Amino acid sequence: MNPFKALILILYFMKPKHNILSILLFLACILFSFTLYAQSGRIAIDLSGRGWKLWHDKEANWKSESLVMPPLDVRTLPVAIPSSGWNVFSTNDALEVKVPGTAEEYLQTISGPEGDIHGVSWWSRMIQIPSFNKGMKVYLKFESIRSRAEIFINRQLVDYQIVDNTPFEVDITPYVQKDTTAELAVRITDAGGNYDWRDGALITWGDKTLPPGHAFGGITGKVCMEVRPAVHVADIYMQNTPELTTVNAIVSIDNQLNRVDKRDVLFTIYEWNNPSQILFKKKLK
Repeated sequence: MNPFKALILILYFMKPKHNILSILLFLACILFSFTLYAQSGRIAIDLSGRGWKLWHDKEANWKSESLVMPPLDVRTLPVAIPSSGWNVFSTNDALEVKVPGTAEEYLQTISGPEGDIHGVSWWSRMIQIPSFNKGMKVYLKFESIRSRAEIFINRQLVDYQIVDNTPFEVDITPYVQKDTTAELAVRITDAGGNYDWRDGALITWGDKTLPPGHAFGGITGKVCMEVRPAVHVADIYMQNTPELTTVNAIVSIDNQLNRVDKRDVLFTIYEWNNPSQILFKKKLK
């Protein structure tokens, strides 16, 4: 099913006394003509912080693995599992860590570039799937990883990301059930890169050569799980303009009902840390 996406552009002329950096565009709500909104709104669960396990897979033969560029069909990809088996995350070999985090942060034993951790590290945790209504979808959102990420739900490969340091999301609806616990595992492969002051040499990945990079391997951004209704706000982008008192608010609305569906959208802009001070309010029909 190809989702229908509507793009809305609003120009808002702020009063000169207000600093453009001190405002926040807040999508107050999507207004429904019935009570469905109260029953099936967006659910966001932060998966960052504690609760993760990290294991260094030193036996992984990552250098001989193929690199697959998007677009791709994850069902056609070879599946790599932990070389010590999936139960390794419940052993003392797995470290308790926090995300965002890097392999070097927890595994490095030699200081400097000589101590860089190359190869495969596994990051795993249990996630509680909340209750949700029919037609809603469950997504995992990653702010960033480095360099390659293979995402597993209940030990099944569900996504493959080779474009690092870029946000991405994964639709895991087909792989989970509401009101259950699922196992999330992320296989990170990092061929090289560090934070040395020098630009460094080219990075080799088997018989392939990659540009040098200043970074460590790991889950380098926050992770979130979202449950969304079929019609939801997919993205909000505040676009600067040459005029200091003008900003473009660009909102993408995702409709996965496969039919036309009319909703009202209410925009509210208020001062940072002061929601009672409303600067702008508009309903789009």
